[in-house]
Amino acid sequence: MRATVAIPASVVSDTPHLREKTGKIGSICRAISIYRIDEVLIYPDISWEVQDRDVRLISTIASYLETPQYLRKQIYRRIPELAYAGILSPLRIPSHPLSASDGKLKAGEIREGLVINSSENCSEVYVGVPRTVRIKGRLPLQSRVAVRVLSEGPDVIGEPVDRREIRIYWGYRVTETKSPIGEALKRGSYDLKIATSRFGSPISQKADAIAREWKKAKQAVVTFGSPTKGLREILAQEGLDLEQVFDFVVNMIPNQGTETVRTEEAVHATLAVLNLIEEE
Repeated sequence: MRATVAIPASVVSDTPHLREKTGKIGSICRAISIYRIDEVLIYPDISWEVQDRDVRLISTIASYLETPQYLRKQIYRRIPELAYAGILSPLRIPSHPLSASDGKLKAGEIREGLVINSSENCSEVYVGVPRTVRIKGRLPLQSRVAVRVLSEGPDVIGEPVDRREIRIYWGYRVTETKSPIGEALKRGSYDLKIATSRFGSPISQKADAIAREWKKAKQAVVTFGSPTKGLREILAQEGLDLEQVFDFVVNMIPNQGTETVRTEEAVHATLAVLNLIEEE
């Protein structure tokens, strides 16, 4: 089963400084990685015209953080959105090896790489070590690809790997949508849709039902509201009813001690509960 977390562009609206915005996005990405989420969907909860800069800020920082450290200089130029990227905590996921300074690669090893040369018959992929991996066939120049090492000799020979075939958690992809969340979910291929809301049913009442559906689902999405508007208010802007759009509307933090729960806190709490449900 593949899981998506949908977050609104307004997630950074209550933090005025780019440094704090960067830290908040990093916290969300850490939670998403800890609980093995496959996709981050960023949606405008006001309008794309108003929020396009926030959508792109979240997308840029989340994508940068998911990129292995040895590829970041090759992929990302100096841009204002990444001014405080140095404060981000590393994800430490399997696609981010700590080091390979000796330049040795093992047959069967999978690494993320960047296509640096491409011709009719062969492509060369940089994977963070001095020796590039040679792959049969033409791959798009400067594209990012997962590579499986096949053999080492005078040349390191490899093959591209579909990330969906990698049996361990390999990271998340980042998706931007210009559509409001109701329309985006309708167009997606989600067979289980969960909304988080303090006005939803307590998770204790829905845990068994969610567990059954979670285990049957091929693509689930867990959706969060903004710091100032819940999902009910956000969907009302589209003329939609919360219960008609989602299979479950759940309060993941019943009896909360604070007046509000920040989105980054809600993401951690919600995914921890769903992780426990999945394991039962």
